[in-house]
Formats: sequence, C-alpha cells, structure tokens
Amino acid sequence: MLKYLFIWYSLFILTVFSTITQPLEGDTWTVGQTITFSIAPGRQSETVNIFVDHDRSIVLGGGSIENGLTIQFTVPANSVNPNGGPTTVIAVHRVNFYLDSVESVDVNVVY
Repeated sequence: MLKYLFIWYSLFILTVFSTITQPLEGDTWTVGQTITFSIAPGRQSETVNIFVDHDRSIVLGGGSIENGLTIQFTVPANSVNPNGGPTTVIAVHRVNFYLDSVESVDVNVVY
C-alpha cells in the first residue's frame, strides 16, 4: 500500500501544470523571424525561462505564467543546431524560485 501511495505522490509532484501551446513540434523557424511563444496558465508563483538547449547562454524569454505567457522574440542565429537536425527549445519551470519541471519542443531552425 505504501508503495502505491509513494508512486501516486511522485506522479503528482512531477506533473507539469502548464504546457507549451505554441510553437508546435516540428514547426520551422527562420533566423531573424519574429516568433510567438505561448505557455498555458500555470500555478501561483510559477515562472519560466525559455532557451535553446545547445546554447543556454542566451535566454529567449521568460516571466510569470500564473495567467499564461505569450512572448515574441527574434530567432537568433545561434539557435541553428550546429549538429544539424531539429533544435530543442527548453522551458524551465520554477515555483517560488525552486526548480519544478522542464518541458521542451523540437523546431527546425533554418537560415
């Protein structure tokens, strides 16, 4: 019984309450293009930082997602995957400044 309670609790803690709604998996971005990035409403005190997985030095955007978040940014040249293939865009969720969850979406970035 305790084992099942632990599993249920673990799944509850790891649940992502908000989600990336735009872009969609497989979308194509062009360097220099203005992109709209949207995340569904989250929990109270929840924030998100958005960046490209292979170059985490440049934050694409972020902010509170308590009421949802829609931002626009210009696709930087360093977002093209240097190894070819899709680029993974990462959204790191924090609640009260503590790491809560991470979600991602793969997009194609071209020149």
